[in-house]
Amino acid sequence: MIEFALAFSMHFGVGSGWNEVHPSVRYVDDNFTIGAFLNSENTLSGFASYTIGDPVFLEMGLVTGYSSAPVLPLVRAGFEINDNVKVFVMPAVVVYQSPKHYDVGFVIGTEITF
Repeated sequence: MIEFALAFSMHFGVGSGWNEVHPSVRYVDDNFTIGAFLNSENTLSGFASYTIGDPVFLEMGLVTGYSSAPVLPLVRAGFEINDNVKVFVMPAVVVYQSPKHYDVGFVIGTEITF
């Protein structure tokens, strides 16, 4: 099934200036999902994931489109409020090149599926 969604997020521990509105389109078949979304860096990300659990869920997969690496792990945990609304939390890691260091935080959000 093809789904369209809109997620709203807040970033903690990784500075400010992130995109916090994430439209997406995806194809879902059982627990497997493949799709694309506007990421926190305001660029397009492609992803593939597998989700376990309902209404409490854990989504794991791979994502592209971030400046720190060509492919990164995708991990998101959350709760389905109903068929169209989820709340979620996921790790956030920002890699700075000069001087080389990392900020580690998290993202919380709400996703509405249409």
